[in-house]
Amino acid sequence: MTDKTEQIFNPIEEAIKKRNDFEQKNFKIRESYVEEKYSDLLVRKSKKEALKSVESKLGACDPDRINDLIKKNNDYLAMAKNSRIFLGLKIFEDKIAFFPRNIILIGATTGEGKTTVSTNIILSTIMQKGKILILTNEENTNDMLNRIVFLLNNWVYTDHNKITEEQRITCEKLYPILLQRIEIVDDFFNGVGGTTTTLEGIKSVCEALKVKADKYKIQYDVIILDYIQNVSSSTDNPSMDQWKVISNMGSYLDQFKNVYDAPIILLSQLKSSQDEDADFKDRIEKSKAIMNIATTAIELRIDRENLRSEFIIKKSRFKNSVGKKIPVGFKKGEFVEYTSEFANTVRINNDRRNHSKLISSPINNGGNTNVENN
Repeated sequence: MTDKTEQIFNPIEEAIKKRNDFEQKNFKIRESYVEEKYSDLLVRKSKKEALKSVESKLGACDPDRINDLIKKNNDYLAMAKNSRIFLGLKIFEDKIAFFPRNIILIGATTGEGKTTVSTNIILSTIMQKGKILILTNEENTNDMLNRIVFLLNNWVYTDHNKITEEQRITCEKLYPILLQRIEIVDDFFNGVGGTTTTLEGIKSVCEALKVKADKYKIQYDVIILDYIQNVSSSTDNPSMDQWKVISNMGSYLDQFKNVYDAPIILLSQLKSSQDEDADFKDRIEKSKAIMNIATTAIELRIDRENLRSEFIIKKSRFKNSVGKKIPVGFKKGEFVEYTSEFANTVRINNDRRNHSKLISSPINNGGNTNVENN
């Protein structure tokens, strides 16, 4: 027979084991904290040293710096000259600077069309032969692709239960084609979450974009972040207030826009207001500071009954368009030119619909059924 020694539970040994395990974890936490603080210290030290060189550079007329500025200016003017058109509609051509070095902030209240404008920017970019990157923390990736497929086919994308087999097969065929022009990064793009809802996640994507552009020559022509209020936390500093998270993200993007050749579209939630003159900046939820880094700021308002939307320019550094209200039409999910013909068609259809409701009402079908005929 083989002797079997029963394992006897020893509470003292178990307690020592748990204490050692706890101390190891506590050490790793302290180590991570010290490393983070040390990294911050090195950055601050580097900036401090760099600031000391300001005096030597002032008035130096350094030829290398002059040549660098000339090159940057030539590149900048070339990008401005070859600018794409916002939403592909000529009415915006001289009103919105839709080229690199620009951050375009688009604000709307709940249900006023943030998803719609995002989808239309995607569509118009690929129709203008551009590549687009979408950082989404709200929309499902498949929904975004499906919206594009449906727009291309003049289908209305609303009720998932009514999607036909033909439409599903069309999505299947167009996905590989669209994904050559569109990259969608959602919050679980890295497999664990936080890619598009944390400060560090947004930074990691942007740093990866720089590497892709420099090393692999992969370049996106437009970047969309949909939307800023869902960037709510910091993994490095979990106690950071959300307004500060968004503010730090804005400061980072303000630097990033100068080294990556693509305009950046930021979609934002606005607080509702009945006052048309209410300050746009005060209505930006969570972080008013994001307005400071925007080169263009736009409020989107919709008039569903008349299939009309207004893009109201609140800020613009490069175009003489501040305060202008630019009307566009809305047809089967797509923004279109708001022509007199379009407006008349909508008016006629509304009149027909109202007339149909009127003649089908009880008072026009023998009177009120609750009142006896005399």
